[in-house]
Amino acid sequence: MIKRQSCVATAILIGLSAGYALAQTPQKLVWTGDVVPGQATNFTSLNLAGVDGVGAAVIGNFDLGGSKSGLYNYKNGVLTVMADISTATPGGETINSIISAGDYENGVLIFAANTTAGPSLYRYTQGSGVSLLVRQGDVLPGAGGAAVGSFFNRGVGGDANEFAFRTKRDDSTNAIYNSVGGFGMQAVDDKTRSGVAEMGNFVDFPELHYRDGQTAFIGTGLDPDNADAVPEAAGVFIARPGNPFEIVAGKNQPIPNGHDADERFTEFERPRILPDGRVAFAGGFINEAEARLGEPDHHMGVFVRNTDQTWKIYADSDMELPGLHAPIAEFNQYSIESGINYFGVNDEDGGSYFYYESTAGVFTKLLDTYGDLDGKSLTSLRMLSDTAMDGILYFRANFTDGTSGVYAMDVPEPASIGLIAAALGAMSLRRRR
Repeated sequence: MIKRQSCVATAILIGLSAGYALAQTPQKLVWTGDVVPGQATNFTSLNLAGVDGVGAAVIGNFDLGGSKSGLYNYKNGVLTVMADISTATPGGETINSIISAGDYENGVLIFAANTTAGPSLYRYTQGSGVSLLVRQGDVLPGAGGAAVGSFFNRGVGGDANEFAFRTKRDDSTNAIYNSVGGFGMQAVDDKTRSGVAEMGNFVDFPELHYRDGQTAFIGTGLDPDNADAVPEAAGVFIARPGNPFEIVAGKNQPIPNGHDADERFTEFERPRILPDGRVAFAGGFINEAEARLGEPDHHMGVFVRNTDQTWKIYADSDMELPGLHAPIAEFNQYSIESGINYFGVNDEDGGSYFYYESTAGVFTKLLDTYGDLDGKSLTSLRMLSDTAMDGILYFRANFTDGTSGVYAMDVPEPASIGLIAAALGAMSLRRRR
């Protein structure tokens, strides 16, 4: 009798883990073909910029005498302009396209845009509009006379008081700036030693995240003793104004819970400072020699370094996630600040998935690109770190016909999962090599 109950409970748990009847159907918020607010044209493509209590920030692309894009807020079925070609800007310039945006928080969003006055960094504040922070050509402290040049995707952040950004300056040097008292100051540049063995000076800074006066960033490096070396990720770092930068995790550092001593960090993406001061990132180990042969040995995951220097692994490629069509290749994104943990997964066949983790530790598939959405075939699904709120996951979907849309998906936390998991006891979702 006990054995039979256990089998039934296991079957129910497997069914729930596969995603049956757990989440509501994704609801389309904004889609290709919808009318651009205030313009006599329609969106040609869409992306998600961030989620806040005041709504979802959306980047919408459209054609109006050339390719344009703007920032829009979606709330309760209404789409309103945050910043686009119609926006009144501080210098009277016109915003032509959005380059990048940081977190959307408390009605504030830092973003970079291409304008008629050159690339510029702005702060949008709900109820107050757009204010200018930095413009191309500005010379900021610590640059030795070099002026701010370009802004980049995944390269801006900030809040109601401060900001951070990555730039390639007019002398072709790369740098990160972190403001103090609202004034931008150089934090690191490509003359700064990375502090990681065999990586030399930083070369560039492809990603950053700002929170509470700190900037987490990915820095690339180049082995100065190897004539054939190419720039590669040196690690995850934290810059704090007035202090030396800190290494969170560096290349060739052993991976927590690695399979053996040879598994050391080679990949770093999506750095993020969590509200409690911990630092998260996606990455792991890839054997490049085997990768070139098409059969990479890898161990990828979402890692969090705690404030006491210990580690937590939220998810990794050893997990036997339900509903996978091919082995896990990487975690393309994660959201672990809203009370429910979400993960974006890519498999080795090019498919992408969304999963969430219940309070009982059960991983549930929400959606993947092997099925249809709104009757159309999917090419990719993407979420953000700033992408979930109040049990709702916001995401972008791209379709095979070239269209795209921003969706919201309610993710309830069914009590049955917790009860069944408790009845079954500890159940491993991992495989061993």
